[in-house]
Amino acid sequence: MSSTETEPLLARRPLDAVKNKESLVLIFVGLALAVFISALDETIVATSAFSIVSQFEAFGIYPWISVAYLVCLNASQPLYGKLSDIFGRRPIILFAVIVFLVGSAGCGWAPSMTVLLASRCIAGIGAGGLTGIAFVIIADLFPLEDRPKYQSILMSSYGLACVIGPVIGGVFTKRLSWRWCFWINIPVCIITIVIMAAFLHLPRPQGDARPGLKDVDFAGAFSLVAAVSCIMVPTGLGGNYWAWNSAPVITLYLGGVICLALFFLVEHRYSSNPIIPLRLLKNMNLVRAWTTLFFYGMAFFTFMFYLPVWFEVVEGSSAERTGLQLIPLLVGQVSAGLLYTKLDRLASRLPYSPLRVLVHAGCLIFILGTVLRTFVNPSTSRVIEAAGLLLLGFGGGLMLQTSFMSAQSAVDPEDLASANSLAVFSENLGGSIGLSISAAVNRMELGKRFSQIPADVLSAEALSAIEHNPSLVRDPGFLSDMAREVVIEQFVGSIGLAFKASVAFAVLAYITVLVFKHRA
Repeated sequence: MSSTETEPLLARRPLDAVKNKESLVLIFVGLALAVFISALDETIVATSAFSIVSQFEAFGIYPWISVAYLVCLNASQPLYGKLSDIFGRRPIILFAVIVFLVGSAGCGWAPSMTVLLASRCIAGIGAGGLTGIAFVIIADLFPLEDRPKYQSILMSSYGLACVIGPVIGGVFTKRLSWRWCFWINIPVCIITIVIMAAFLHLPRPQGDARPGLKDVDFAGAFSLVAAVSCIMVPTGLGGNYWAWNSAPVITLYLGGVICLALFFLVEHRYSSNPIIPLRLLKNMNLVRAWTTLFFYGMAFFTFMFYLPVWFEVVEGSSAERTGLQLIPLLVGQVSAGLLYTKLDRLASRLPYSPLRVLVHAGCLIFILGTVLRTFVNPSTSRVIEAAGLLLLGFGGGLMLQTSFMSAQSAVDPEDLASANSLAVFSENLGGSIGLSISAAVNRMELGKRFSQIPADVLSAEALSAIEHNPSLVRDPGFLSDMAREVVIEQFVGSIGLAFKASVAFAVLAYITVLVFKHRA
């Protein structure tokens, strides 16, 4: 990050960077909306995906409604930090919102699954610049000691969207159309564009910005996109469309490794302005924060993807009710964000780093919530079920906030944009990889269990139909009561295995905290 853009802002009070207090409030609202719609698009499809793939008869690629979005978000995320250093914050966040708007509109009017997935990719490219740049702008406007208060509000906005996304998706799907899950972004994007264009007036780098494009690490970005794509495609499609030992899977994984090696070579030897300055990898506080966020994303996205499947298939909930059953996550996540400043104050009384105390607490609470979830079965009390989701939300909220603060406090001002953008990148990359792994695990386990069901209980044709459209389990005209109980039992086992994978991911996050000691 150039000193001409960042250092003066960090030295100023917020009102020096904007015209007046009212403008500051509007800017903050615009940033909160940007974070909100980015997170909303990650989760709103959780309760609408069944309807989408049913309409297009494409349940075999069900996970890719989320994965396509996350892969493109992950691939574009690091580039935005550097572009904002060259062109300034306002042009880049406006560009990101406009691209996101175009992608959302394409999803809403998609006539086929191919168009929808392509539009999800476009929306993901736009979303890659929303959350990371919003946090960078907060860091530009406010000094370090004031940031937790404002960042906790942004995190609450993110958490709110993550949780009410499935609720909104369920309501739209049942009462209107799944297409409204994407159309809802359009007016929010327009409001955000107007606010950012009219009121955000941070200093821009001096001189013509166009020569700065020569310093953008396009080679690094391309090799990173190629590496992420080559790894994600076989992870998502392996065991379903391709056998794990097939030529496409092996070739793509090998290509991913080669592209990743090429990326590090470009960053180390050839890039004058690398997306990921490799010297940052020597900063153990930063590495710890990124790695913790990576494993958190693996666990959290797996739960967000499979909880709706559990509610709808195992418990027989409607899409609307499924969204409501996820509300305890809202209470936990928002509470963690709102209480963070007070918790930080309490932790500062202990003879340890407050960040370290809170990230330990967050990890342990998060793990407890994931473990409780694995003991849930169709007869479990809804109170216990809600308590587990509450713990998931609260523990996850603490992990997110402390990891972001740790990343910011670990770097100098010139590396702030990279640290923030890569923190968001780490979380979402973990989410997409965790989602792909869990989807493969669930698919293989369900296939194995279905193969053991006797033909006199359920025909192979019926089982194949259910594998492509699990909503048939709750169709009273499709299965007998006895067959339905047998099929639900198999889903309990396969989804339960995906939840156990999430426990492992959460434990890996805590191991990261234990292994990488905090260095003041």
